[in-house]
Amino acid sequence: SKYVKIGSHGYWHNNLASLNYNQGCDEIINSKNYLENLTQYSIDSIGFPDGSYNMDISNFAYSIGIKYQCAVDYNSTKDASVKHLVNRLGIYPIVNPKYINYLIHSQYENSYL
Repeated sequence: SKYVKIGSHGYWHNNLASLNYNQGCDEIINSKNYLENLTQYSIDSIGFPDGSYNMDISNFAYSIGIKYQCAVDYNSTKDASVKHLVNRLGIYPIVNPKYINYLIHSQYENSYL
């Protein structure tokens, strides 16, 4: 479909910032390989599980072709200037739908979701 694109969300949905570097790299590689074999398309995006990342993992992902990366809240103000790293809205089951509506219409009204 020209309207839908498949991206990674991790292989086991592990919080990548809580893993050591090698485990985080394996999580990304395994997910990318699995999805590429399944879809026969190149996977170039990831929504970090729990929105959690660190720059070592982000840079590794970028080095293997993951050029679109979505996090929930930047780790530092400097990360906002990293072109391949995008802040996304995290939506969790315990969040009230009225609060989600507020977030979308007030904080994210003029930015990419």
